[in-house]
Amino acid sequence: MLSSNNKTLFGEWSSEKTILVATWRFLILITSLAGNVTILTVVTRYHAIKLGQVTTTFIGHLAASDLGLALFVMTPVLGLSLVPDSRVNHFLCSAVCFTCIVFISSSMLLVCLFNISKIATIVFPLRSRAWTSRSAHVVVALSWAWCGLSAISYVNMGGETVYYDYRIRCCMVTTNSEGYKWFSVFKTLVGVGVPGILIILSTLWLLSFSQRQAKTHGRSSLQFQSAVTAISIATTYCLSYVPFFIYQSLLYFTLGQKQFYTTPSLLTEETTMVVVVEYDKFGTPMSGFIYTDFYLMACLLTFLNTGVNFFIYLASITSFRQFIVRRLERVWWGRSDRVPLSARQDLLSRRRVVTFSFHGIGDTATDICFSSGVLH
Repeated sequence: MLSSNNKTLFGEWSSEKTILVATWRFLILITSLAGNVTILTVVTRYHAIKLGQVTTTFIGHLAASDLGLALFVMTPVLGLSLVPDSRVNHFLCSAVCFTCIVFISSSMLLVCLFNISKIATIVFPLRSRAWTSRSAHVVVALSWAWCGLSAISYVNMGGETVYYDYRIRCCMVTTNSEGYKWFSVFKTLVGVGVPGILIILSTLWLLSFSQRQAKTHGRSSLQFQSAVTAISIATTYCLSYVPFFIYQSLLYFTLGQKQFYTTPSLLTEETTMVVVVEYDKFGTPMSGFIYTDFYLMACLLTFLNTGVNFFIYLASITSFRQFIVRRLERVWWGRSDRVPLSARQDLLSRRRVVTFSFHGIGDTATDICFSSGVLH
């Protein structure tokens, strides 16, 4: 049977709110699909990211995780924003919750492993030369297996069940028993808290290292680019999930004992369990800002990090940026054996011609430039 929270308490969404939320989810979905497909293509086909085998492997797996989150989580969540709640069934909710836990957990572990591997290559430069992409694939495979087992333990096992949340128009996981709730807290601390703390500490270490690296070797060194990339990814990830973690932390300490009752389902003969919680332990109504609008905003921000990694790589990785610029030039100028000069190179050539003429070389230099095709 499919559980849901109190529809009467939270009410229906207005058409403006539905359009706004659906538009946000659609934009994040399109950005994530386009960006992560591009990253995977650059990593697997063209090998254009020049940051070392281990770092490039983690970047590829992180893009695959974000792409899976976009396809198997964000796409059905966008559908849940638009379809009536009567179309939602238990299988759909279980599938969404399972894939959501798998890909969100994998993203967190990959970000954590990315930072740790970056620190390891810096601290052990000689030993890290023996590390290959195969070693990184083995570590990532173990993390994927752990995420799959965690998702199985969360969805429809023990004292937990999935339910449809009218506040965000999405499926979530809840617990029915008070004793199992504390076991859920323990699983959250182990699966989320420990990697989160490691991400924060490793990001602070890399931030200190990047400042020293910029002073000694400059901002163009590969070590600096790798460190800035790891810092940017981890910071964006943490900022995306901070509001949701704040809400979940408040929920564990403020929510009272849940009350359940069953009502006949409108579509099937099964009964639908409705979670009825009107006030928390401090008398705050569950229909207030924290439990509705803030919760919705926190859930919407969790998907933000999946669509910004492409722009992070553009800003922090020189080889990735140069490859994208060259491909855009080929698309803009057409496919040919000779790749034309970019607009920036052409502008610099024109500036050189003006400088030569100004210093008295005169028409001869200008004629040479015209004959060589620098000026058009």
